[in-house]
Amino acid sequence: MLFLKNTMFYNSDIQKIEIEASSRCNARCPHCLRESRNGDLSFFKQVNLTKKFFEERLSKEFVKNLRCLSFVGVMGEPAMNKELPEIIKWFLTHNPDISIDICTNGGVQDTSWWIDIGNLLKLNGKVIFAVDGLEDTNHIYRINVKWNLLIENIKSYISTGAMAEWQFIPFKHNEHQIEECRSISKSLGFNNFFIKKSHRNLINQPQNKKNKVENSTNPDYTYSGFNLDFNDMISVENYLNLTNIDCFSIQISHIYISAEGLVYPCCHTAGLMQIPDDFLPKGYDWVKHANQSINKDEIDLHKNDIKDIIQSTTFTKIKNSWNKSMNSGKNPICSIICGKFNNNNSIKETILTFNKNQSL
Repeated sequence: MLFLKNTMFYNSDIQKIEIEASSRCNARCPHCLRESRNGDLSFFKQVNLTKKFFEERLSKEFVKNLRCLSFVGVMGEPAMNKELPEIIKWFLTHNPDISIDICTNGGVQDTSWWIDIGNLLKLNGKVIFAVDGLEDTNHIYRINVKWNLLIENIKSYISTGAMAEWQFIPFKHNEHQIEECRSISKSLGFNNFFIKKSHRNLINQPQNKKNKVENSTNPDYTYSGFNLDFNDMISVENYLNLTNIDCFSIQISHIYISAEGLVYPCCHTAGLMQIPDDFLPKGYDWVKHANQSINKDEIDLHKNDIKDIIQSTTFTKIKNSWNKSMNSGKNPICSIICGKFNNNNSIKETILTFNKNQSL
């Protein structure tokens, strides 16, 4: 058993993995980091993970110890990897009790492929389909996703009896369709329909200016907080210095494996590595320093055993940075995602709900 109680980062065995099966994508969602440079994708590698990779790099003992497996992505769409059914089958062979979920836009591969996925997941898995509207609106945000193919794939998957959830992000152009989408989800056989509020405007998430979309105008579907101006380095740095890190990945014994085969504590630390230096506003040297502290060779699962990676200098540096200030090396993404204020709210929660008349 891979037991990590006495190591530097985790307190127990790894129990959950998020895997970016592919960094390729069929869609061009404006809020996605891959679209932040208006169509220039040269700042990251577009690759797929293979079944062979997992066979060679993860031990059967390690897989047996897992409880949850999620196929997601910082940059990619899991279904762009045609080998995904075979990869899932390999994990289930060595751990038939593992819970598996896939987050997808549903607009790639054919119906037989999705039937295979459904048959694999119908005992203890699910697919979360990100569908933001109907035929006349879904493509406004989920650019390039073809409606007819999406619906046929959904029907084929659900026909196997596997669990499906519909995730809906309200925007100005689709908020009027929420209840109709909820009704259609029931008729299609979805097990759940849920709203995911967009927070990108409040943290000034870069987006493709050509395809920019407007957030919902309904207060029920938006956050009430104020913009954290990432062009104001001093203000942001002061915020991040106030936080104490309560790492979610440590709490649930979680790692993230990128499509390049790099292992990170979470998708957020992985995403930080994707931001080119010239994309950052002037003065954000602490973001560059956080990236420079991550040794890609050290966390490369092609080259290292997973036990060595999670006990590596890179993981140790991330954890040790939490007691520092921003200008002395505190990891900024850890502060944003898992940083807690004295009122036990995270900075993200505070941004999303903070009233401008309040004080921290």
